[in-house]
Amino acid sequence: MTLADPRPVRTPALLLDQFVPHSQFGSARHRIVNAAPDEVYAAIHELDLTRPPWPRCHRSGPEPGGSTARWVVLGERPGMELVLGAAVRLPPWSGQWLQVDPRDFREFEEPGYGKIAAGISVLPYGRRRGLLTHELRIVLADPACWPRWLRYWRLLAPLVGPAQNATLKAIEAAATALGAAPAPLA
Repeated sequence: MTLADPRPVRTPALLLDQFVPHSQFGSARHRIVNAAPDEVYAAIHELDLTRPPWPRCHRSGPEPGGSTARWVVLGERPGMELVLGAAVRLPPWSGQWLQVDPRDFREFEEPGYGKIAAGISVLPYGRRRGLLTHELRIVLADPACWPRWLRYWRLLAPLVGPAQNATLKAIEAAATALGAAPAPLA
């Protein structure tokens, strides 16, 4: 019997860590997808992640309830990770969102606002599978907002995981469809 290589595997740092290295609230979900990582990542771009269960991204008009949610692409490591972000006035039901420039997102600490970052990443998992991850991180720079947010998070948290799982399943379905599609004729 041959043992595996004892050298440690080096995993690249997450791009999400560059924007939100620490958070007070968050959620992460993972899914093993029976498709090559490049197909999984292509599926992330094939899908319209602006539709439920994902928050709206790159939208300038009013949302239901009057909000103007403006998620922005904070960064991307092509083939591996996509990070989106937004800032929202607290308490969360206020409906006031700010579009924060990606260069300013990490340092953003406007009183009364929280920042939300979402990362979707894929890593190789075996020879022809990908480990798909959806992680959400929330940072509150204003300590006065913590008690209100904590009450809200207790109501919201049970809904976040299922929404993340639905997003992962949609990406998986798109990735397996891409992998099953015949190659284009040259």
